[in-house]
Amino acid sequence: MDINEPLQHYASPYYDPVKAHEYYMRTRELKGRRSTTKLNDEGKKVWAYTKNEISGKKKEKVKEEQEKRKQKIAELRAKAKVTREQISAKLKELNAQLTEESSSRRSRVDSRKNLIWRILEKKQKTRKSVSMKRRIPRLNA
Repeated sequence: MDINEPLQHYASPYYDPVKAHEYYMRTRELKGRRSTTKLNDEGKKVWAYTKNEISGKKKEKVKEEQEKRKQKIAELRAKAKVTREQISAKLKELNAQLTEESSSRRSRVDSRKNLIWRILEKKQKTRKSVSMKRRIPRLNA
């Protein structure tokens, strides 16, 4: 696009800005609301019927949208419930695994601790017996 090239509004070949301005100048006066008091009885009936039809259709559309919305909410709640149950089950499973792992670690630590205590007790006994053997001859001598 060249800088000197004018911008085209509305991108339609049928749009004429001069004609659009002329139309605006002719119709720029605001019309206001039309009063039904000037209508005859038949015109009032037609007006009321049309008004009721339009408002009825709008109400139907609103009700349909509300029903769709309620249905969508129900679907989303059901999906959320299923997801929540899956997450809960997974958390319970992981918690059980952690508990099992923790208990197995504790039992390993306890068994190692007991083994170390037994080894230390044996060493202690052998030291005592060796020192007692050494002391006894010295005391007797």
